[in-house]
Amino acid sequence: MISGNLVVQDLVNGTMLNTHLLRFVAQKYLKLGANQHNTASSEVLCPEEIKSSKKAIYLDQDLDRVISPVHATTMERETTLINGENMQHGATIRSILENATLLAGHVYSRDKYERLTRKKHKILITEPRVELDEAFLGCTWTGNNFFAHWLIDDLPLNLSAPDGVASIRNNFELSEHQRFYSGLFGVSPVPYKHAFIKKLFITEDLGQTSHKAKRYQELRSRIRKKMQSANAKGVVIKRGSSGRSRGFINEDEIIDSLIGLGFDMVDVQTMDGETIATKLLDAKIIIGVDGSHLAHGLLTLRDGGVFIVIQPPVRFFNIYKSHLDCMNSDLNYGFIVGNAQGDGFTLETDRLYKLLDKVNDQLGLL
Repeated sequence: MISGNLVVQDLVNGTMLNTHLLRFVAQKYLKLGANQHNTASSEVLCPEEIKSSKKAIYLDQDLDRVISPVHATTMERETTLINGENMQHGATIRSILENATLLAGHVYSRDKYERLTRKKHKILITEPRVELDEAFLGCTWTGNNFFAHWLIDDLPLNLSAPDGVASIRNNFELSEHQRFYSGLFGVSPVPYKHAFIKKLFITEDLGQTSHKAKRYQELRSRIRKKMQSANAKGVVIKRGSSGRSRGFINEDEIIDSLIGLGFDMVDVQTMDGETIATKLLDAKIIIGVDGSHLAHGLLTLRDGGVFIVIQPPVRFFNIYKSHLDCMNSDLNYGFIVGNAQGDGFTLETDRLYKLLDKVNDQLGLL
């Protein structure tokens, strides 16, 4: 349990100037003071690694249906990933920031700046400050803005904290699903609006390294110790209108066809976290259109199971494969690409059945 001293500063009319912001501007734009990318000290938890993986399962000529990848990647990188070729993963590095300030979703120190929110910097400070001797930063910008990154990046990130050091995060309201998973996995960083931390630990954790793999395995173990497995043959996760539209025109038709094959269905818009996790736990096949909602299935997928992503042709992206490859070499990844139609796309049921037949031929899951 984290604790700290509440310090109500001597403010003029209840406010004070954000001098941390002024220092950041001076360092970044005026090139004054310390380099913002340096830290007081750092420790390499896992060096850079080069790893290969299983090839993705997909239909012949399916790549010909891809019009373009999502903006954050390239077709060359996606092809390397789905073919299981060697990929470079950045080192896992834990750093220490001395005398850091967490304020309204921004972390300031003399040596580094971390943005955790879409919100702008606060010029005037009105919140009282809590002082902490030490803490671990248990959140990231991507995790604070995208559910999938919160679940499969920020939660394992917290397990890289030094022993005995509590995690903190910026103050934002968790969703019901996030509150459920926080309790389930026992990962609950303490929220703060304004805190001064004498020693703040931060882990750079972008690479899918062997260090991260152990933390994934720990989370997969924790959920199975606390929940009863449903052992479903297959589960389809409905996206519906959740998140940004993927333009999946005949999603309901595809869901009905899978239910007809004996699959269960998860609706992330109407079901609570416990119901979702119960249905997904140890499912042999988990399938759904690309998006953050699919992250519910990564830590719950059965060992030896397959995770299938229905890909929009104009935003081809296989980020979930890199996470699955890191989690467990016994997990499998597949995809199928839809057909562009107007501003969206469709998927034929007979092509989906062919992919499921190929999955069964290779893995024997149906």
